Amino acid sequence: MIIFLYGEDDFRIKRKLSELKEKFKKDVDPSGEAISSIDGEKLSMDELNKAVNSGSLFVRRRMVVVENFFLNKDKEIFKSVLDFLKNEETKDKDPKEGNIIIFHESGIGPHPTKVKKDLWALLGSGSVSQEFKKLSNTEITAWIKKEAESLGANISMPVSAELASVLDNDLWRIKSELEKLINYKEGMKLLAGGKLEITKDDVEAMSVGSFDDNIFALTDAIGSKNKKLALKLFEEQLQNGVSFDYLLTMTIWQFKRLLQVRQALDLGANQRKIISDLKIHPFVAQKSINQVRHYSLEFLKGILRELVEINKKNRESGENSPTKFSILIAQL
Repeated sequence: MIIFLYGEDDFRIKRKLSELKEKFKKDVDPSGEAISSIDGEKLSMDELNKAVNSGSLFVRRRMVVVENFFLNKDKEIFKSVLDFLKNEETKDKDPKEGNIIIFHESGIGPHPTKVKKDLWALLGSGSVSQEFKKLSNTEITAWIKKEAESLGANISMPVSAELASVLDNDLWRIKSELEKLINYKEGMKLLAGGKLEITKDDVEAMSVGSFDDNIFALTDAIGSKNKKLALKLFEEQLQNGVSFDYLLTMTIWQFKRLLQVRQALDLGANQRKIISDLKIHPFVAQKSINQVRHYSLEFLKGILRELVEINKKNRESGENSPTKFSILIAQL
């Protein structure tokens, strides 16, 4: 069985992927040892063959997850993978018995070369193919309400819209803030009783969105090479209980957005087009535009490259040490 998950909405892609993995564990392999994840950018045919065809006496099927394969720089491998998947399809007589191969691509669409288009078409015609587009403002508001209800809380549509606006329609951050708000309300409920209802006052009381200002300040300090201020802001966030993993992720996210804004400005886009194309809040767009006027495209790429490398090494080692981040700041 070939499954293809793609689109701009990375949050919902990852959630769907998680659901598929959990179902596989429940139905096939509770240990999860039959699930392999492969970095598509570095995928080789040997690695794919080994992941799909390595047998086991105890597990009758395998699940192989390939992430962002279309970013692979090996031009020859696309034809090899296309042929490999065609062969897998012919072997896949019973979808309930064959291996499951999942390709997921975030934020990109079909590529111009014929073989990539053919591969994209094959993936799109598989057993399961689902596109995850960015949700509209109305859809996000409804999503927040439904998500809150799944977590045991109620939230009105106006308050949902307020939360979406404050958090720039970012589902990763919305989910995180919802959980914080619900924990806060659960504590209040234990003290005073009553219904678990998230209100506008709760959003304001928990200073939802204030982290954005801290990230703007931190990226500003890094960008201007103000080591003393950058280290001070960084350490303050850690002392305030913000996890290093979250802080690093949000700093990378902010520099990615600044890079997008810088690229858009260099191509002659105005603020209205930036808001439309990048799907960001007008206030956030204005702050980002003001910030990137001081930075070149190459400078932003360099900082982002360093941050992504730190994040990669932390994930590979399983550690969340802020030391490398501090060293990066010190070396500015």
